[in-house]
Amino acid sequence: MNLLQRTRRRRPDPTRSIGGLTTTWASTPLNPVAHQFLGYVEGAYKANGIVFACITARALLFSQIRWRWRDTDDKLTGGPGLRLLERPWPGGTGRDLLIRMEQDVSLAGNAYIHRVEANRLRRLRPDWVDIVGDADTLEKRGYLYWPGGRLAGKTPEPLGLDDVAHYAPIPDPVSPWRGMSWISTAIDDVESDELLTTHKQRFFQNAATPNLLIKVPGKIANDKAREAYRQELDRTYGGIENAHRTLILDQGADAMIIGTNLEQITYTAVQAAGENRICVAAGVPGIIIGSKEGLSASTYSNYGQAIRAFGNLTVDPLWGFAAGDLEQIVTAPDGQQLWYATEHIRALREDAKDEADVILRKSNAAAVLIRVGYETDKVAAAVGLPEIPHTGKIPVTLYQDGDDVVGKESPGDQAGEGISN
Repeated sequence: MNLLQRTRRRRPDPTRSIGGLTTTWASTPLNPVAHQFLGYVEGAYKANGIVFACITARALLFSQIRWRWRDTDDKLTGGPGLRLLERPWPGGTGRDLLIRMEQDVSLAGNAYIHRVEANRLRRLRPDWVDIVGDADTLEKRGYLYWPGGRLAGKTPEPLGLDDVAHYAPIPDPVSPWRGMSWISTAIDDVESDELLTTHKQRFFQNAATPNLLIKVPGKIANDKAREAYRQELDRTYGGIENAHRTLILDQGADAMIIGTNLEQITYTAVQAAGENRICVAAGVPGIIIGSKEGLSASTYSNYGQAIRAFGNLTVDPLWGFAAGDLEQIVTAPDGQQLWYATEHIRALREDAKDEADVILRKSNAAAVLIRVGYETDKVAAAVGLPEIPHTGKIPVTLYQDGDDVVGKESPGDQAGEGISN
């Protein structure tokens, strides 16, 4: 088996009979998730609904930005140089590029985007990339890309630093160059969630009853007779199709419950706690993906706060990292850098409204200060208003009815021209 494939090791299945005791449930298999890219893909992303929802939520918001150039005055502009990121490969869009980057970072901790030509990019599978560097100086020198993987028998492609954007927003503390996946911090919760789901399935497969222990007086003749007894018990009373049937035993056999039902183990609360820990590791509020913990505290107000926190604390820093890393493979105009625009993203429009409210309050404060005689140019700086040129005139509307404004000069009017009705 390929070492990169997910290993599904199972605990040895001990016999369900000890002496004259026979149970109705077998041992629960443990399917550990391999700590590799394919292991996270097959064992977490494709097998766990919470992990899938978290990565999808991150990717969908992450992919909505529009690339821009930013100058030293923080002014954002477009330009033909952004075409490479907007149409990275034939049939691909900027959103396709960003979604791939987020998936790779969540599942491998690293995303590699290679500039093949002046007008074409390609995504490199992260587990097929080696980083070449100097172990003494910890200086990165380049990359080796193994088409098909290291075991495919193909010659690796050497790639230069200027040709590859390496996006790794969460650095691995034990590696000088590589990033780490957030899933690695929640892998125990992912495996526990899988076991809980398996337990629920087995509970209903076992006719929605806890595990039973059958006590048989005397000694069963041999293992063959014990297995035949168990098979007959499973055939007659096992499975969801036999739910609620009355169990009838003879020859002095006795049945007793040795397990717990879903209510007794507070199944919902236990699984919800695990789901919440996965959401915390992903930086995704539970209410965003509809987890039980998130829905328990959900209101329209809470959802708005959650989506803003998700955008500001989780995704916005990732956009900054991505812009800095992708700038490596694009040609920026002189004196400008790659940046992003978010004003069109509906999920973040509430932030724009909050910013407008702040400016309005600052403007009202500035109007009051100017009215009582403070210098206009000093007031703007004092209240933190944007650097917008002021006319030096005070509008009549700032005065109350009855105020004598004829012949008055604005505090900032250096020409000495008064304001008249």
